[in-house]
Amino acid sequence: MYHWLASTLYPREKEKICTLTEAFFMREQKGSIQIDEGVILPHIENKLILQSKIIILNLKEPIKQWSNKIGQVHLILFVLLSTDTPIERKQKMIHFIQKLADETFIQTLKRGDKL
Repeated sequence: MYHWLASTLYPREKEKICTLTEAFFMREQKGSIQIDEGVILPHIENKLILQSKIIILNLKEPIKQWSNKIGQVHLILFVLLSTDTPIERKQKMIHFIQKLADETFIQTLKRGDKL
């Protein structure tokens, strides 16, 4: 999934794809990215990220086994931060991430309802 995302950001740029993919794996080794049953929040800050964004993927078919520590995944919330993100933008992203503590909000995302 990390390779797919990096390839989407940098089609045919193998070095950048490898760098971003590795950044995601390194972050995942530092601590769990699972925030709820079937929900993960992979996140990185990297100079290759040109525009900060949150990408929400509500999978039609779940990933049966994400890793040896995380089982089935239905919902992926990618948080991509550029190294020069303005503070206002970071605050908006932080506000969204804080909403993830609300189980109702998580369930809304799992159902794929509009926000």
